[in-house]
Amino acid sequence: MKMDDNFSIGDWVKGKTKKGELIHGYLKHIDPTSLKAELKVVACDNERVIGNIVHLDKSKIEKLESSFSWTAEQLKSLIDLALETNDREWFMRLTKELKHRNNDKQFKVKGSSFFSNNYEEQKNNSK
Repeated sequence: MKMDDNFSIGDWVKGKTKKGELIHGYLKHIDPTSLKAELKVVACDNERVIGNIVHLDKSKIEKLESSFSWTAEQLKSLIDLALETNDREWFMRLTKELKHRNNDKQFKVKGSSFFSNNYEEQKNNSK
C-alpha cells in the first residue's frame, strides 16, 4: 500500500499492522518529518485494537474513497457547529461544499466572498 501525499487529518484509511492485522480507521495525525501516521482504529481483525490509536508507516496506509455525501440540511447543521466551535477553516470548507452542491438547485448563495466576508456576522447570528 502506498501513502498518498494528498492525505488530510480525518481521512478514512485502511492498512496493516506489523502483525498483519487489517485495520480501518481515520487519520488523527501525520508526522511530516517521519514516515509515521497516527490513526484511530474503528475496525480490525483483532478486536482488542478497535478504539485504540495506532502508529503505522505511511507506506502501510491506503486512503479509502468515500462515496458518502452530506445532505444540504446536514451541511447547514455542520456549518452551525463550525461556527459554535470557532473553526473558520471547517466553516469555509462546509460553506464551499454547500454552495457547490446547491449551485444549480433551489438554494443560491452570493458566493464564497459572502461567506469569508461575513464569517463573524454568521457566527454571531448562530448564537
